[in-house]
Amino acid sequence: MPIPIRKIFWSLLAVSALLAAAHLWVTLAPPISPTGFRYDALISAFNLEGEANIPNWFSIVLLVCVALASLVIQKLRRAAGGVKPRWNFFWPVFAVTFLVLSLEEAARLREVLYHTLFNKAINYVYIPFGLALVALCSFYFFLIERQDRALQRWIIGGLVLFVIGGLGGAVFDAGTLLKEWLEMVGVILVLCGCLREINVLAGEG
Repeated sequence: MPIPIRKIFWSLLAVSALLAAAHLWVTLAPPISPTGFRYDALISAFNLEGEANIPNWFSIVLLVCVALASLVIQKLRRAAGGVKPRWNFFWPVFAVTFLVLSLEEAARLREVLYHTLFNKAINYVYIPFGLALVALCSFYFFLIERQDRALQRWIIGGLVLFVIGGLGGAVFDAGTLLKEWLEMVGVILVLCGCLREINVLAGEG
């Protein structure tokens, strides 16, 4: 039975939109009881400005799922013969990259570095990393996997959105909500691209 890619995509996109709406709710109209009690726990759970919140947890789960799906792709490709042997390293590297990104998201390292070193951390670490990731994946998908246009659209499109969101604070003055939502949508696209590739390799695509 094939993985229902489009159903998963629209479901995850709906969840990300609800989380974005929840952030707007707790920041623009914080919930307060008739007696004047402020629901701080609820506010912090959905406020993207905080360090520990439900949207952050959702992003971590998405990143880990991409890493796991990439390992499944590597296993299926190896069983099927895969592409040129010298490119067998791509999917494990892709998996490790997203696992590291999930750990970074869990620690909110980018925010810590940004508030302590300001733009230096973004300029000297994240911009080169983001550009290198997009360049490597573009080379792989446009040259090595050039025949698979759908896979290119899912993963390259997702990576571009993810990088734009991640670099939003350094390159352009984007609000926290826009940056975080672009990152979530980008990872959703990448995940769906990986799931589609699993379907193809399993003969279900």
